[in-house]
Amino acid sequence: MAIFEKSQQAKTYVDPTYPMKASIENTQIVQGHTEYIIKVQNGWTKHGTIWNVYKRYNDFVQLNKEFKRQHVILTLPPKKYIGNLNQKFVTERQAALQIYLNSILSHHTLSMSAPIRKFLDIPNSVDSIKHFEDSALQHISMVLRSDNQYSLGELVPSIGWRANKQYYAVNKISDTGGKEGGGGGGGGGKRGGRGDGGEKYILSWTQ
Repeated sequence: MAIFEKSQQAKTYVDPTYPMKASIENTQIVQGHTEYIIKVQNGWTKHGTIWNVYKRYNDFVQLNKEFKRQHVILTLPPKKYIGNLNQKFVTERQAALQIYLNSILSHHTLSMSAPIRKFLDIPNSVDSIKHFEDSALQHISMVLRSDNQYSLGELVPSIGWRANKQYYAVNKISDTGGKEGGGGGGGGGKRGGRGDGGEKYILSWTQ
């Protein structure tokens, strides 16, 4: 959940090309768990949009898993089961988590990726990403139907770093047109209709 430090208009736009800053300002104990209070700023100047997010260690673990799925290996401080509310330990972990955040936000590609944008509750990021996914699917389906040479396959998850770029598997459609077998492939090809020609592609769609 994000809490803004100044009143906003009905919708706040955050330019994804602006640098992001995130500093763990403090901690608090909530229902037996340590919660990290993170101050997030978008933009170079003091006039940039500022808000706070509240995260537990497990939220960082989930973020790290998202990056691992994209084969990005980062150093996250290890889990501790006993004494994790000790003030000295909390302070040390806070410093280690700050280094972890810095390593992401100082990297141009990672700082603009969907996982960190969702983690930092960037205004409208979750809604805008979902809207983009729906819009991309609709437009791609229309284009492929009009071309009539390819069929849309499944969404290819998280192979890119941009939040507003999606990848889809696309299959080449073969036209057997009632041919009775004959040479040249098809591997037991379908008769009297259109089927999968065996050629597969990755299609990207950018907002």
